[in-house]
Amino acid sequence: MNLAVNIYGSLVNILNPPQQEYVEDWGTDNPKEQYWRRKELPSIFDDVIFDDDGNAVLTDEQEQYAAEEWRRCRKGFYFLNNGNLTYITGKNYFYLQWWKLEDDIFPDYRDADRRYFLFLNYWENILWCLGIGRGKKRREGASSQATSNLLYECIFFTNSNCGLVSKTNIDSRDTFTDMAAFGYHQLPVFFKPRQLNRADSVTEFVFAAKIVKGKNATAKGNRSKLNYRAPVENAYDRGRMTRILADEGGKWPLDVKFSKFISKVTKTMVKGAKRVGFCEAPSTVNELTKGGGAEFKKFWDGANQFKTGGKKTPNRFVTYFTEAFDNYEGFIDKYGMSVIDAPDEETYKYLVDKWVTKDPITGDTISELSEDDIRLGARAYVYSRRVGLVGDLLEEEIRQNPCTVQEMFEAANTDCAFNSFNINLRKKELESNPVYKRKVVFYRDEETQKVRWRDITANEGNFHWEITWGLNEGLFPTNKFIFQNGTKFPGRSDDGAIAVDSYSNSQGGRRYGSKACALIGRRSDLLDPENTGKAIGMLYGRPSEKDKLHSQVMLAGEWYW
Repeated sequence: MNLAVNIYGSLVNILNPPQQEYVEDWGTDNPKEQYWRRKELPSIFDDVIFDDDGNAVLTDEQEQYAAEEWRRCRKGFYFLNNGNLTYITGKNYFYLQWWKLEDDIFPDYRDADRRYFLFLNYWENILWCLGIGRGKKRREGASSQATSNLLYECIFFTNSNCGLVSKTNIDSRDTFTDMAAFGYHQLPVFFKPRQLNRADSVTEFVFAAKIVKGKNATAKGNRSKLNYRAPVENAYDRGRMTRILADEGGKWPLDVKFSKFISKVTKTMVKGAKRVGFCEAPSTVNELTKGGGAEFKKFWDGANQFKTGGKKTPNRFVTYFTEAFDNYEGFIDKYGMSVIDAPDEETYKYLVDKWVTKDPITGDTISELSEDDIRLGARAYVYSRRVGLVGDLLEEEIRQNPCTVQEMFEAANTDCAFNSFNINLRKKELESNPVYKRKVVFYRDEETQKVRWRDITANEGNFHWEITWGLNEGLFPTNKFIFQNGTKFPGRSDDGAIAVDSYSNSQGGRRYGSKACALIGRRSDLLDPENTGKAIGMLYGRPSEKDKLHSQVMLAGEWYW
C-alpha cells in the first residue's frame, strides 16, 4: 500500500518498493542499528582502464556495480531507518552517496532534506511549474543540494544546458569552483562525464557524448554544459536553459531586480507550451529596504501556491520553507530526525557526545552548544538566541534563522509602533492562548435605571459586543458622572475611551454597505503597564437601525465610566 504524505501543502505519494526490490537493512535486524551509512567505492575501481579518447573501459564486475548505482540514482533507494521503511529519491541518493561538499566531506542523512527532495520531485512532475523558491535559514545546505542537482542534470540527461548565478560575481564563481567543480572532480569514473574543454576550467564545463565504454554501458552525457554568470537581470535570457541555480536571490544588489531576472530567465525554460527547464532559487533574505529582501518577497508572493490552491501561480514557481528549528545543526539524532522538542535521555546523550566539547583542564564548555542547550531542544534553543538582542541585531538573527515565512522578511525596528516582530509574536501567542471574549449587549434596568449587561441569545444576530475585561459588578465606580451646563459626562474619562466608526448605506444598500465598529480601550497608565492601552471590547457589525449603534455605545460608556 502506497503512502501519501503532506509535505509543505503538497500531497506526495511515496511508492512501496516493487517486488524483489532491494531494501537496505544494514545487515541487522536491530532497529537501533538501522540508519543511513554511506558506502565507500569498492576497491575494484582502484584500477580503471581508459582508451585513447579518455573514455573509461569498465570490466564486467565494474560495469555491474556501476549499473546498479546508475539505477539507484534514477529510481531512488529504499532502506530501513530505525526499523522504518524509508524512501529517498534518485537525486537525494546521488547527493548523499556520491556528492562531496566543499569542505571535503560527504553530507549526512537528514529527514528534512529527504522531505525537500520528495517535494522537488513532486513539482518537477507538475509541468506548469518552472521552479521552486526555497526560503531557508543560513547553512542549511540548500545551495549544495541545488549544485548537486545541476551536475545530476548533466550526467543523467542528454543535451543539458545548465547555469548558476549568485548574489555577486565572486559568489557565482566561488559556487562554481568550490561546489560544482569540486563535487564533479570527486565523482567516481562511471558518473564523471569527460570534459571537452580544459580540465582545469573555472568558468565552464563542456561534457563529451559518452562517459564509459563496455557492452552494458548506459551512461551518456550528450553535449551537456554548465557555467556561471554574474548577477544581472539578463544573465540567462537567450537560448534554452535546462537547469538553473538562482542562488541567494534575497541578497542580490539593489540595482539588480531578482523578480525581473526570474521573469526573463523563465522565457528560456519554455518552448511554446512545453516546459524545457527548471530552476531552484534558495535564499536567506536581507533587510527589505536596504538589501534585496523586497525583490525576493515580490518573487515569493508571485510563487505562493497557497494563494492559488495549488494551481498555476503568476510566475509559475512554487515556494518551500523549513522552520529554522527543523534540521538545525546540533539537534539531529542518529537517524537524521530533527530533535525539535526536549530530547529523551538516549537522544540527549547522543547529541552531547557529538556536539559538546569541554576543556580537558578546566572542564568548561568550549563548544557552541552546552548540555543545557541540548536539553532545550532545537525550537527553544533557536528562540533563546534572540534573548537580549534588539534592533538590527535582533532583526538579523530572526531573518538568518526564521521560524515562519513572515520572519524571513522580518523588520524588528524597536522604535516603531508597528514593530512587525512584536506583532507577529503577539499573533502567535494569541493563537496558542486565545483570549476569551464574552458576547454581550448592554441595557438599562427599568427599575433602577442603572446600566446592566446580558449574554446574547442565539437569534440576536451579529451585532453585539465582544468583551474581554470589566463586566463584573463593582469593578468600576459606576454612575460617577459630572454635569456641565445640564449635560452628563463620564467622570472616569481618564481610565478609558471608546472610538467609533459608523457605517454608510451609500455602498450598495444594507446588505453591501460598510459596517460599524466601536472599540473600548484603556488609557495609558504608567502604574499599570500590563494593561495600559489594551483594547478590552469591540462592537462590530451592521445594526438594523443607527439608533442601536448609538444606544450600545452610550450604554457601554455609562457602564465603564
